[in-house]
Amino acid sequence: MNIRCLSFLALCIATFACSSSTSGPPSDCAPGQPVEQTDPCNSCTCTAEGTLDCTPVEIGTSCISDNCCMAESTCQACEGADCPASGLSCLGQTTLTCSGSDGCTLSVPQCVNDTCECSDTTLPDGTNCIADANNCTTGDSCLEGECIAGEPADLEDGNPCTVGVCVKGEIEQSHLEGSCSDGNPCTLGDRCALGQCLPDSLVECAEKPCGQGVCDPEAGECLYDDIADGSPCFQEGECGGLGFCEDGECAVEGETCNDNNPCTIDSCDTDGCIYSDAADDTPCSNPAECINDGVCLAGSCVADGQEPCVVDDPCKVAICGADGTCDAENAADATLCSIDSPCGLMAGSCIAGTCEPTAIPCNDNNPCTLDSCGEAGCLNEPTNEGGICGNQNPCDGTETCQQGFCQAGPPPNCESGSECLIGSCDPNQGCVYETDPDCGSTTFEPGKTVFFGGPEQISGLIPSNVTEAEVHVWGAGGGGGFPGTGGGGAYVAASFSVTPGHTLELRVAGPSLSTGGGGGASYIYLNNALLLVAAGGGGSGIDGCSGCSGDILVGRGGAGGPAGGIGQDGTINNNWSTGSGGGSGGTQSAGGMGGTITDNSPWTGNTSCPGNPGAANQGGAGSQATNNNPCQSSFAPATHEEGGASPLNGVGGSGGAGYYGGGSGGGKWTYTGGGGGGGSSFAANSLTLIDSEGGQGPVPGGTASAHYANQAGTGGPPAVGTPLDPQALGTSGMIVLILSP
Repeated sequence: MNIRCLSFLALCIATFACSSSTSGPPSDCAPGQPVEQTDPCNSCTCTAEGTLDCTPVEIGTSCISDNCCMAESTCQACEGADCPASGLSCLGQTTLTCSGSDGCTLSVPQCVNDTCECSDTTLPDGTNCIADANNCTTGDSCLEGECIAGEPADLEDGNPCTVGVCVKGEIEQSHLEGSCSDGNPCTLGDRCALGQCLPDSLVECAEKPCGQGVCDPEAGECLYDDIADGSPCFQEGECGGLGFCEDGECAVEGETCNDNNPCTIDSCDTDGCIYSDAADDTPCSNPAECINDGVCLAGSCVADGQEPCVVDDPCKVAICGADGTCDAENAADATLCSIDSPCGLMAGSCIAGTCEPTAIPCNDNNPCTLDSCGEAGCLNEPTNEGGICGNQNPCDGTETCQQGFCQAGPPPNCESGSECLIGSCDPNQGCVYETDPDCGSTTFEPGKTVFFGGPEQISGLIPSNVTEAEVHVWGAGGGGGFPGTGGGGAYVAASFSVTPGHTLELRVAGPSLSTGGGGGASYIYLNNALLLVAAGGGGSGIDGCSGCSGDILVGRGGAGGPAGGIGQDGTINNNWSTGSGGGSGGTQSAGGMGGTITDNSPWTGNTSCPGNPGAANQGGAGSQATNNNPCQSSFAPATHEEGGASPLNGVGGSGGAGYYGGGSGGGKWTYTGGGGGGGSSFAANSLTLIDSEGGQGPVPGGTASAHYANQAGTGGPPAVGTPLDPQALGTSGMIVLILSP
């Protein structure tokens, strides 16, 4: 018998080498005697001639395998060359499940001394595997039963502005910042932006008079196309001038180098004009200086027995007059000169032949004096009386000119107004503040802090170096009742500027105190000024039908509304034809109205109570409708961060707290109560509003926020079995505070 085990299917196949034909060759079987059944899926008998007559059993017939690892075996169709002649195999499920493969070994069930055991088999060398859980190598393969890591994964994508990281076999590219190279030599100032290497500018090719240049990325330099021959051009430099293009060069015609000196030899080469001294004693003339018959000496034309024209005035130029005698004319305006004065030598500039001073050496560097030069010397007279001057030190106050002197003004007042904040003046920054380490008040920590589980008040100081605050705030959920749910709290997120040492107060909303109670609101104060309110949800009304089922929308509490909006209304409870109306949501200027009562019930002798209105920071209190007695509002309303209570049959749910609270639902003695309305939320104009969302039914606003947690602000579920179920309370509010420099 051969056994084939498929470990991944936990299935073993047994094949038996016996015939399954209807008749067989002669054998030693005895007619009329039992025949040994060697194939559990073949039924054999001995014929009168002493030969075996075998017939396959029906597919699905139970069989017994001699493989101890199989159970509940049945005869199944077999395919393959090694199948028995009957065409059936005895197959079953293994009695043992092995742990599987670790990559390079395979655990399969095998019979060992009639006991089924898991046996590990080493997979062939070269079998693919994964060397580590991060799967960040390639070509991992088995070697002698161990998974050997291949080459590290290629993290490069050819982009100079990304860096690759392998995570669980996936290459993730992160953007880099800073300079880069896009591989193009014709771009300049390449920098990474959003994962791309972008140039700041293109290479500008130098201008040539007879060539048009373009930067070629492949050549890595500027290549020039010649301008057509004969095109006019201008050659820069001392040897330059107007010319015409010829073979890409500007050919200049005529004399271009002339220094108007008769004693120099003028020429031009590739470096520009060259002026070489003529030989001494070379005859020359210089009419400009009245030299008619002169000789060259060291590159100058000197008179031979004549006096040259000279003028001793920096703003005059000597010339030779028409009559051949020396004369003078004004030097060009702006020619530099100097003046000897009572205040010393002063720099000047020629204007119409006169040297006018450009800088007076009398500056005393005092912005409160007017500096001048008089006959007796420097004068520094008071000026700019009352004008701003100063040394740029903010600690000296505002400095002004007083009788020629820059006088300091009153120093800045750096008192913080907080006993826990020490103020001082820094010459560079002005007033700076530090928290007093000996102050007894709590100081908040920079970064993110979560406050959950109200009602709670937390007051502390803004720490040093913190200037910005961000808050994510949820109001509390109202209590569930019977059969409705409580309303969810509102969500408000905002940011605002803060000053170290100022006092920040957080009030975390608490849930309802009982079934049917309104949820408290969460508050943010800065230096006792109200900045933000996230409203609580209203409580559910309570039906006297204890233990019976009901629609959770009946008498449901309304959710808190968004900043600048209104709270959600509670819903009516008319299970007993009492018409117990829901309370209205709070608005931005008034509390919500209480629920009304239509009361078409036959129990007219019992008292019906309309709901109570909400008010600033307070939801409407639930009304107790006692049998044949006046209404009594004897339950605690939701006030500020405190949740409300409304625990008796037939009581309307109390309104949620908020900037303005929601109204409570109407109630009918022991029969039905309407849901309380949700409160309204508030954000001061000084804030930067990030987001705000009111709740919907029991679901609070802001559940999509990345900071949401703890099921904060969720309205309570319906009471189970009794309208007084304590598990029906809502969830408290939450405040996430983020402080940063």
